[in-house]
Amino acid sequence: MIQHVNSFVRNELLLTGEDENRRRFFPTAQDIRNAMTKAKLENRSSKNDQENLKTILEQWEKTEPEDKVYYREASHTEEGERKDFLFCYQAKWQQRLLNRYGNDLCLLDATYRTVKYALPLFFLCVRTNVNYAVVGTFMTEHENEGSIYEAIEVFKSWNPLWKPNNFLTDYCLAEINALERAFAGLVVRLCLFHREKAWNEWLSKASHGVSEYSHELKR
Repeated sequence: MIQHVNSFVRNELLLTGEDENRRRFFPTAQDIRNAMTKAKLENRSSKNDQENLKTILEQWEKTEPEDKVYYREASHTEEGERKDFLFCYQAKWQQRLLNRYGNDLCLLDATYRTVKYALPLFFLCVRTNVNYAVVGTFMTEHENEGSIYEAIEVFKSWNPLWKPNNFLTDYCLAEINALERAFAGLVVRLCLFHREKAWNEWLSKASHGVSEYSHELKR
């Protein structure tokens, strides 16, 4: 951002002779961070992020009424039962691709540490006739079998003809068990990267008693 500001001052405003200590034209990194934070906060209707998300979803329902959205905020019922946070989203074009290409092989990819909250973000993907495409997104409060299964059931309710034969996942038992529970007869396959990673971690663990033979076993 500092580079863009400096380029704008010199090339657009043509203030090449200005003193670079003048923060009006050459703001510090902290000045820029403060301005960016202020701009972000001005677009928020509340300091509570869950309330902001509800506002955004209401806007989406008006602008994109054919998109699928499921949102449940974290709360407690009157009986004291805990309701975990769950968010699922699928645009109309994503639904079309899932129903067209998702009955052979689908992929489930989890991403972490993308926001300030420790919430796992999952992407449903398929291989189209052009490339791989994200055809659904969901975020759960916990990365456990029950939470992932519940999210998959939401997508199944939106796509009743979706019955994949194979699913490619990370080496995560929560994901694997949830998918096998959701789809009868499903074959879950591990991607090559995570398979090799899991194998190397198992070999290097001293308690398994084979760490000194790991080089030979990898051949």
